[in-house]
Amino acid sequence: MKAALRVAVSLFLFVAVMIISGGCAEDKTLSPEEQTVRILDMGWGHFESGDYGMAESVFADLLRISVTHAEGRLGYGWSLLMSGNPANAQVILSTAAAAGGVTYLDARAGMALANDALGRFDKTITSAQVVLSTDSTYVFLHATQVDWRDLCYVLSKAYLLESEQADPGLRLSVRYLRRIDGQTPLIRADDPETWVSNGVTYETLAEAVLKRLEFLQSGITGGIHTQ
Repeated sequence: MKAALRVAVSLFLFVAVMIISGGCAEDKTLSPEEQTVRILDMGWGHFESGDYGMAESVFADLLRISVTHAEGRLGYGWSLLMSGNPANAQVILSTAAAAGGVTYLDARAGMALANDALGRFDKTITSAQVVLSTDSTYVFLHATQVDWRDLCYVLSKAYLLESEQADPGLRLSVRYLRRIDGQTPLIRADDPETWVSNGVTYETLAEAVLKRLEFLQSGITGGIHTQ
């Protein structure tokens, strides 16, 4: 069934390429811009239904038509990310972010998650901070399970793992953890009595933050993180 669907999509995209390139001059029903919108809608439709492989194919074909199309790059990058290819996703999303405009925050959010998966925590901090400083309740509209909570999670983790350089007192790590943490008492950097996770008290703040992050991971990250 999927093979047949892929053939149908390929045929549609072939026709779209011909229309946009002028190969079917007699078909004037859609302008090149309208045809691009139709292909984008198809790509996002597959993405939102969870068929990231098909979405990746559609967006890749769009980029063959219009190599610099910012939203095409955004869709392609996010499809790669959700398919478990953070390295290539990060590269594509960085080009979408460089284009600016309406794709910027979504590209930066994807870059934060891709860099988290790659263990590039300094870059995770940069991108996630950009998004949350602009929109503290960010939601990725094409995958609403990905939102500000994911960015708080990766920020807390990144500050913990980069603490020697970026957050020696773990205050930033704790700040973002507290936004998403449902355990009581809320952890405080200056209060060892709150260095607790699931009823266990830890000797160091770092251990307590790590354990709370581990507890949160499965519920907060939408299944797209590898670390």
